[in-house]
Amino acid sequence: MRLCLPTTIMALIAGALLGSVPTASAAPGDDIGSAVRIVNLVTGTYEQDHRDLAKGDPVRQDELIEVGADGIGELRLRDDTKLALGPGARLLLDQFVYKPDIDGGAIVLNLVRGAFRFITGVAAKPAYVIQTPTAAITVRGTIFDMYIEDTGRSWLLLVDGAIQACNAAGTCKELDEPGKLLLISPDGELSEPRIWAELDTDGRPFDDTFPFVVTPPQVDPDPIFTPEDIVDARPVEDDDDDDAGPPPGGGGGGGGSSTRPDPQPPLHCWRGWKKVHRGFDDDGWRVKRRHRGDQVVFCARRVLTPVPPPVVVPPGGHRPKCVGGKLIGTRSIPPRWSCVCPNGRKRLKVGRNSYLCLPGTGGGRDDAKKKCLKRGWIWTGKRCVPRPKKCPKGYSGKPPHCQPIVIDKPKRCPKGYVGKPPNCRKVTQKPPKVNKKVNDALKKLQQLQKFQQRQKMQRMPQRQLPQLR
Repeated sequence: MRLCLPTTIMALIAGALLGSVPTASAAPGDDIGSAVRIVNLVTGTYEQDHRDLAKGDPVRQDELIEVGADGIGELRLRDDTKLALGPGARLLLDQFVYKPDIDGGAIVLNLVRGAFRFITGVAAKPAYVIQTPTAAITVRGTIFDMYIEDTGRSWLLLVDGAIQACNAAGTCKELDEPGKLLLISPDGELSEPRIWAELDTDGRPFDDTFPFVVTPPQVDPDPIFTPEDIVDARPVEDDDDDDAGPPPGGGGGGGGSSTRPDPQPPLHCWRGWKKVHRGFDDDGWRVKRRHRGDQVVFCARRVLTPVPPPVVVPPGGHRPKCVGGKLIGTRSIPPRWSCVCPNGRKRLKVGRNSYLCLPGTGGGRDDAKKKCLKRGWIWTGKRCVPRPKKCPKGYSGKPPHCQPIVIDKPKRCPKGYVGKPPNCRKVTQKPPKVNKKVNDALKKLQQLQKFQQRQKMQRMPQRQLPQLR
């Protein structure tokens, strides 16, 4: 069941939809984006159309996206909104109305269940409305993660920007401090912004709740927080200036950290980054500085794959040493060489790139064939086999002079058979059936004809009777 939005949010969406500037609106079933990454099983269902999504496939308005228990789906909408769906997630692409002049529109998404990461695109920020089973979320240039349980309880983590969550009763809470969370109960009750350690997690593991903090998605590969930053509740400052130095000593950050009674946990690089020295500047690497209090680390991540220099093979280089044999080369680049021994001799490797053809290890196939024929055996092309003592079935004579037995075939099939040799078929004829009534009628007809003929002969004059001799 969808959430009834507060009046203020509904008015905001209505005002965006009724703007005077032409909109790029999508009807149900229209393409509003595409899948940029699919891991294992991710499906899309629109009305009666159910399909398995693959990388590059379009996604449609009013389509229900479902991720398998071990799958991941990452989507990009036409306004450059990016969505990452974790294992078991369900998302309904509810509405998409986008104004290219970034002056209005409405982009409504319905998060049903599972883990998500949402990154706003270039549309106007009030146009975004994210619905959950118990609350509605509006954004202001935001990146946030969310996990929705089957019971409807939701966990909301702000990564960047600011968000506002409102329940059906119209109660709203604003979250504008990255790294803090809101807990939304199944009844829609909103907690105060808190750190992970202050929430009643009921033993829920952090890695399952926010998997995209542990492993950043492809649509947002540069992490801002590590799991330790959120679980340990230590504010982390991130500086995009690659060549920036450490924070000035004696400042408010250093003084504030020195007043904490508990020691600071060690500061590490993000997952997939490596710790480097200050001044590290290699081609194909991106360097970012992280500092927490008086701790500073420099982290680097490869952004370009280095192109290996071309392999230069000196003339004659890499040729094997072939003693007693012959070198055969190919026209490949670089060229490859092979040591071939003559007459089927065995080759012995005597060094890293040296071979020796052993003498007297066989005279080759020609010598073997001569010896086989001289012995009186048969050479098959690969080996020598003895001659058989008898001719095979269907042949006469003695080996090796075996002649096939030829049997004269009859020109006609015998009596009682039809066809042509050797395909003769026996004729099986059954006597025709005799109708007794028809037989009796024929007999009576014959008797009647004979009687009539006798009567006619008696009535004829004597002179007309035929002369009998």
